[in-house]
Amino acid sequence: MRFIYIVDDDRISRRFIQQAVSGDTGTVVRMFENGLDFLREADDLDPGVLLLDLNMPQMDGVEVLEKLDARGDSKFMTVLVTGSASVQAAVLAMKYGAADVIEKPFENGTLGDALTVAFGRLEACKATAALTRDARRKIEALSPRERDVLYHLFDGCANKVTAGELGISPRTVEIYRAGAMKKLGVQNLAHAVRIAVVAGWVPVQTDNSQAGA
Repeated sequence: MRFIYIVDDDRISRRFIQQAVSGDTGTVVRMFENGLDFLREADDLDPGVLLLDLNMPQMDGVEVLEKLDARGDSKFMTVLVTGSASVQAAVLAMKYGAADVIEKPFENGTLGDALTVAFGRLEACKATAALTRDARRKIEALSPRERDVLYHLFDGCANKVTAGELGISPRTVEIYRAGAMKKLGVQNLAHAVRIAVVAGWVPVQTDNSQAGA
């Protein structure tokens, strides 16, 4: 299923856009007459493409994008729709993650192309988010001492140096390293580093006297 959300204060414009995008039986279309109504329901909506009018009373399209960005909401890919797009508005829209800006009146082909790009980017974002969640889950599964060991190994420390700094034996370092690699599902340190980067993990060395396990 594909979800499209139309936010436009003009009823005729909403209906026109709805007719233009409703040809596919696998597409669900929801309409909102202003940005505030959309934002109130955003948390409960499925990920989808947002066709957002720029010039609306109370809250314009760029302000809606700004609110979504401030909330860290990445489940919507936006196409800004406007009858009078300024360069400044287009730049701001792109800054807040809009996939495209199209001007009214537009041909169905223009809207269709914009939707294709937006849904493509939305799927890419979903895939990236899934990888990030998986990487974070793996990092969170590590024990504090396993993280300590990885912190030193990522920093280029040899097992003997790591052992000295953590107050444990080189053999124990190897055990913690092997345990961390198993939990991360990797065979070498380079792959472990990749998972840490994807997870956004900034290793913080804990107190060396902390008991591990």
